[in-house]
Amino acid sequence: MKMIERLIGENIRIEWSQAVQACPVRLDPAQLDQILANLVVNARDAMPDGGVIRIVTRLVTTVPVDGSPVDGRPEQMIELAVSDNGSGMSPEVLEHVFEPFFTTKEMGRGTGLGLATVYGIVQQNHGSVSITSAPGRGTTVTIHLPFWTRTRETGEQAPDPAPQESQRYTVLLVEDEKAVLKIEQKMIERLGFTVIATSEAAEAIRICRTFPDTIHLLVTDVVMPQTGGLQLARDIRKLRPEIRVLYMSGYSEEILDPGKLPEGEGHFIQKPFTVDSLSRKIQLLFT
Repeated sequence: MKMIERLIGENIRIEWSQAVQACPVRLDPAQLDQILANLVVNARDAMPDGGVIRIVTRLVTTVPVDGSPVDGRPEQMIELAVSDNGSGMSPEVLEHVFEPFFTTKEMGRGTGLGLATVYGIVQQNHGSVSITSAPGRGTTVTIHLPFWTRTRETGEQAPDPAPQESQRYTVLLVEDEKAVLKIEQKMIERLGFTVIATSEAAEAIRICRTFPDTIHLLVTDVVMPQTGGLQLARDIRKLRPEIRVLYMSGYSEEILDPGKLPEGEGHFIQKPFTVDSLSRKIQLLFT
């Protein structure tokens, strides 16, 4: 709740209706934070004059579209619904909301990746997303994720997400979206690294000039205002030639041209990512 409260203004009220029973899902906590942050920011932006954001969780029973339950019985799902009483969306807009880079916000107010990111995370975790909305009647985003029990386990041992000796390494994280910055910082810290986080390229340069110890890895968003991640990495390498670089973006690596990653200048990870996929990328950089 503290993270959500930091994202909204004083003129917006949060109402939380939590399921009576436990609602376990097998989902990386950082990904859940990312889902909630994106949905709450969208709801906030739809209510510039204030309003109510309602978050509801409950256990529901679903039946496949063809009407034939799996294993002869309906499947239990966890439902997460985030609603607002804001401006709402027309049917024409609703047709495009999950498309990457589609946005109804003013220039500079958003990347158009919020709902696309939510959709990607939910799909990765075998869930579904639906939206109901109408102009002047608000919007509800409903997510269904599989109810998790230990009987769903495959028996495969999950890899240790922490690279060896990661406690000795310092990471400089640069991400212009402040809500996303906090989530990414938590993910990297879970891997055992010391993280210096900033939302501004100029501040990252200042840190590299003044930080007294080694900074082993730069993790930077590619598309940022003023100074992009590629140029930032080049500027930082002039100060710290030994630094490793991991670029990240909601844009695919192929469509970043003319900012396509120069060969040998670092690795790339596409958002949204899990702690495990982030761990694997970082391990590649340190081998």
